[in-house]
Amino acid sequence: MFFLQPITSENVKDIIDGLDASKASDIFNFPIRAIKLVSHLINEPLSIIYNKSFTTGVFPDKLKLAKVIPLFKNGVRTLVKNYRPVSILPIFDKILEKLVNKQLVDFLEKNKILSNFQYGFQKNRSTSLAVVDVVSKITKTLENKKIPCCIFLDFAKAFDTIDHTILLKKLEHYGIRGVAKDWFQSYLNSRFQTVIIGNVTSTSKENKYGVPQGSVLGPTLFLMYINDISNCLNKSIPTIFADDTSLFFQDDDIDNLVFTINSELREVSSWLIANRLTLNVDKSNIVLFQNKSKLKLDISLNGEKLKQTAFVKYLGVLIDERLSWDKHIFMITKKIQQGIGMISKIRHGIPSNMLKPLFSSFVTSHVNYAIEAWGGTKMTNKMRIEKLIKKAVKLIYFKDKRESVENLMVNQGILNVLELIALSWYKLIHMFLQNLLPKQFKDLFIILPVYQNTRLSCKKTLQLPHCRLNVFKKTIFFEGVKMWNNLPSEIQDITSRNLFKNKVKYHLLSNHIDHIC
Repeated sequence: MFFLQPITSENVKDIIDGLDASKASDIFNFPIRAIKLVSHLINEPLSIIYNKSFTTGVFPDKLKLAKVIPLFKNGVRTLVKNYRPVSILPIFDKILEKLVNKQLVDFLEKNKILSNFQYGFQKNRSTSLAVVDVVSKITKTLENKKIPCCIFLDFAKAFDTIDHTILLKKLEHYGIRGVAKDWFQSYLNSRFQTVIIGNVTSTSKENKYGVPQGSVLGPTLFLMYINDISNCLNKSIPTIFADDTSLFFQDDDIDNLVFTINSELREVSSWLIANRLTLNVDKSNIVLFQNKSKLKLDISLNGEKLKQTAFVKYLGVLIDERLSWDKHIFMITKKIQQGIGMISKIRHGIPSNMLKPLFSSFVTSHVNYAIEAWGGTKMTNKMRIEKLIKKAVKLIYFKDKRESVENLMVNQGILNVLELIALSWYKLIHMFLQNLLPKQFKDLFIILPVYQNTRLSCKKTLQLPHCRLNVFKKTIFFEGVKMWNNLPSEIQDITSRNLFKNKVKYHLLSNHIDHIC
């Protein structure tokens, strides 16, 4: 059972010290920088107020007032649809929510309440790992001569349409009862927001549904709300990041596959109705992988036919039906080119020590995202990225376009695209061996018994799987295993993730990869 534990002034101080002073002021115009400066004066009284809130089960009404400002996205500035509302909650609300959220997350982790299929807002889970989960199922199914298919569901404003009554019942089911439940009910009820544009302020309007936008507790409460969606699934394997949900299906026969998918979607429909959530059917997609004969599947949800596409954007990654990654690489290179253009314009006007961080932000950050999944793409795609990396390096170090930067990159600790792929694969396998991955990854690799290990000094050799398809051979599951088995045992045996990463990086730079995996 969950209880709100008393907090100390030191707990409050730790939260305030960690606040980002660059964030905008709240509806009361309290600047975060000023609050950080006087934290030694307000820590104690704040801890008393917060503890009083815990014991009474009452959330202060003054902390429920949100300031909403419209943020321009793109297009014509006079069109309302081109603006995104950003909600800014009172700073003292944020501090209180952080204190409660830590207790709630600890409770969920200790009691293993959240579904293993959920990757959102949790330790050792990420969007990249969710993408790897989806891609691993697809590639292994293809290798096993079965038909893989994914349904990518798009929830309609899921965070904003949560029913408070249903949420509170679910909180009670998971062990949040008594005063703690009263506190969450008080937190959700009677919340108001005001829109501010320039010097104009609207009247306040009550929010009766959803979790508070911009809140700390909102994402955790949302995870608890949709946590039981996997209970309605009998014939598919979900991969979920917050509300981004994919359902994976496989079968030997295409007709059986269609029947299974339609049957499963009827269960999903029932769950949605029971939880008062809706889907954007026109934005939900089907992808049938390795669809060489261009089969069209007849899949419907609530009488509306789902659209079958040759690729889908899932968690920021473009996954195509042939797993060629061509479209994703095109998207990455476009972003990198824009970053290179930015570096080119500003490199003469900023300190030289700022250029390498800019390179990381504008170039390698795009390359590294979900690289564990797409790293097995073909040579031409890798080389397109490599050329752009070298072009950016020449810019930040003011080198001639025709000059080689191979040695410079090694000396400056900059990995090329092949080394970035290798590093990402090593790190994922290391997490697997340290038991840091979700349960569904338990069969991702097979560890050879010691007596089968040809390198007796190393007890972490992986079994190289049988490989039939080229699309499987290029992935971490085959090529990555070969690379891991050639990694020195003294590096494999490192348990610290940061130390392992640093040692692997040094190993890669020392052995500089200049050929395609």
